[in-house]
Amino acid sequence: TASHADLWISSWPGSEAALLLSVARELLISGRFDAPFVRKWVNWEDYLKAKDPGGAGTFERFIACLIEEYSEYTPEFVASECRTPADTVTKLADEIAAAQGKFASHLWRNAAAGNLGGWQVARALVLLHVLTGSLGTEGGVNPYTWDKVVPKPSENPPTPSRWNESLWPAEYPLSHYEMSFLLPH
Repeated sequence: TASHADLWISSWPGSEAALLLSVARELLISGRFDAPFVRKWVNWEDYLKAKDPGGAGTFERFIACLIEEYSEYTPEFVASECRTPADTVTKLADEIAAAQGKFASHLWRNAAAGNLGGWQVARALVLLHVLTGSLGTEGGVNPYTWDKVVPKPSENPPTPSRWNESLWPAEYPLSHYEMSFLLPH
């Protein structure tokens, strides 16, 4: 897909979350985020109770706290950490903001499975969708099962009445192609 991209960013492996959090910071400080969506769908009041108990308790204070939370993710930090050009964050934030809530993305286990803490990449990417109001909306990205088509066979074998080693061997998760199956363990 990179050969067809208008903008292809190849950050240093394992640094993708830093890049995405820097874009989130840029959207927040420039005010280019969907405040009504964030206000409605983010549990910002609970965040403030836990992180800023003596603060004003307003949505504006929540945004200020997020900007403070991600303050270290500057474009200069990303240039060093991700080994990308210094203007990468600005370009990416501009493109995402220009989509006006129709930002769609995809993460297919590459960074998530290949690096220590890699699942934080998926979380940072979803944060961008939340900030732009492009989660579960037309032109955005939908939750996992919303568009999944699973054909049903005409006949299903009976469901086992109890667990047994033949049907579900203890080693099964280790031999399965879906390594995220192991995530809770």
